[in-house]
Amino acid sequence: MKEVTRYKCDHCEKLAARPSTIAKHEPVCVSNPEGKNCFNCVHQVSDYSNERGEHNHECDLIGGECTKYRALECDKFERVNHEVLPPVVEEGAWP
Repeated sequence: MKEVTRYKCDHCEKLAARPSTIAKHEPVCVSNPEGKNCFNCVHQVSDYSNERGEHNHECDLIGGECTKYRALECDKFERVNHEVLPPVVEEGAWP
């Protein structure tokens, strides 16, 4: 058995073999209070899986698909108040 080094996100349970993977993940981590991710934005209007099975969001301001890395550069990003669930959850759209 070999001992291996893993790197962990400071905000969630994500682990990776390379620190660069975690460095890329942390700014978009949904558990990061300073992070920017479409899931955490008030403008997210729908939630779906694309043809590759990846989890994506649609934005009511820019229209179309919004990906987690696009949110980092979005000047319209507004963080959701997590005491109130996003509208898509309140409407029962999520299982």
